[in-house]
Amino acid sequence: PPLCVFDAKRSSVSADMSKTERGGRGVSPRTTNFYLYPMFTRINLDENYYLGLPRPGDEKTYVQWLNEKEIFDRTLTIPFPYTEADGVWYIDHCREETARMGKPVNWVLRRKPDNILVGGGGFHNFNLFKPHVGEIGYWLAKPYWGKGIMTGMVAALCRYGHEELGLIRLEAPIFAFNIASQRVLEKNGFQEEGYLRKAYLKEGRYIDGKLFARIF
Repeated sequence: PPLCVFDAKRSSVSADMSKTERGGRGVSPRTTNFYLYPMFTRINLDENYYLGLPRPGDEKTYVQWLNEKEIFDRTLTIPFPYTEADGVWYIDHCREETARMGKPVNWVLRRKPDNILVGGGGFHNFNLFKPHVGEIGYWLAKPYWGKGIMTGMVAALCRYGHEELGLIRLEAPIFAFNIASQRVLEKNGFQEEGYLRKAYLKEGRYIDGKLFARIF
């Protein structure tokens, strides 16, 4: 796709794309909610970090960061131990989701200026009958915890989800014990909507959850 930059603070677009390339593309055949162009491939957070797309070779970094038990304990779908095969599958999955939706919905957090992957986030659980609703998820490498980075990443994702994907309601279900994630959500305008008793089954045990949501 053409190189497009979404500025999470200014909501401006910088695109290496001619007027001819912009014109006549119409609407994605899969949904009327997502346009094929412009295709954002980078979301600037600040002078230190940006969100980009997963790419081949990232699987090695996924293995480095995601073989962390504390990340596994706080998330539902990330496997443990995490292998390069898991990373390759996820990168392929992200590419397929971009093609299906007509726009990227899964992002990785990269450090400037060396482009090292240190986290990720995105949207899932889209429903044909509720196209204005999406679910947000995110993770961050443990050495970067407690520095406000996750709060900034979620803020950028929320803005992209609303302004570019047309989402009006963002949901964020979390494990009830994950207070750090709850604080990130609250700082980004999410409100708790319910306590979910025994909502999740992981490693043979039931886990309570909380449902947070943000309305635009």
